[in-house]
Amino acid sequence: MKLKIFNKESAGSGRLQSTVRSINVNRKNGGVVISAALRQSLEIKKGDRLMFAKDEESKNDWYLCITHDEAGYGIYEKSGGKNGRYATHSLYATCKMAAAELLDAIKADRAASLLVAAKPTQIDGTDWYQIITTKPLRITK
Repeated sequence: MKLKIFNKESAGSGRLQSTVRSINVNRKNGGVVISAALRQSLEIKKGDRLMFAKDEESKNDWYLCITHDEAGYGIYEKSGGKNGRYATHSLYATCKMAAAELLDAIKADRAASLLVAAKPTQIDGTDWYQIITTKPLRITK
């Protein structure tokens, strides 16, 4: 007998995505939503800045960093639900060009949720966190 197991991880539950270090990238509006777990672990707050980097020698090696550099994309807070009725507050940034190129790299037409590494890679004194493109949590074609 060979069982196919259905659980939060294999079924792609939205609940799991809020408990893991991840980003949700949307092509249409260029939005990048930061999960609560990533927000907590990197101590990201409204007003910080988000930057992306792509390894030009490997199309699937992508990184993000949180900075105060004005060149970064602004991070904003958005209340959950219609008219902010719910207690959840998401952090997001709008970065259309980076979102489109990242989604192109993983062959996602509309959107994707991607894990973010726990340990940074330090490049030129900046902590860059790898975006795990090899196993997306979710891809919307």
